[in-house]
Amino acid sequence: MPRDPDSERPALESIRRAATFRRWYWLKSELVAFARSKGLPTAGNRPELTERIAHWLSAGEVKPPERRVATSRFDWRREELTPETLITDSYRNTRNMRAFMKTHAGTRFAFSNEFMAWMRANSDRTLADAVRGGERVSSFRVAVRTRKKLGIRRSGRECRNRHS
Repeated sequence: MPRDPDSERPALESIRRAATFRRWYWLKSELVAFARSKGLPTAGNRPELTERIAHWLSAGEVKPPERRVATSRFDWRREELTPETLITDSYRNTRNMRAFMKTHAGTRFAFSNEFMAWMRANSDRTLADAVRGGERVSSFRVAVRTRKKLGIRRSGRECRNRHS
């Protein structure tokens, strides 16, 4: 639903309908404070909190946070990571993973929400795919040496910039 930039966003506490609530963007801190004030669970990321509050506003009942149970015992802190390492459902951001990504994707790598969503949605793919996936979600730029090593071609934008 398009938002009217000229209209003023109401106070979250004054909203009584899910449709009105969904018209606006809310910071996670606002959602947590609102959920806490209404006795709702505050666990989860921003989209999960948004869903929980919208459900509460429309149905009047508390929707408990969904718990993901990891089936993999892969230890992302201690295991050696290679481009062939499979992404598991137990994936965690760790120093080990950051070091791998900085080595293979370049020193400008930084974890982002988009990259994390990609990782969650792509378990059973490899870390080489994660390097490519991260480039697609614009979380970071892949170093040229890694592109060559993994067989990744330059994006059209980079080619245009290079010849300008």
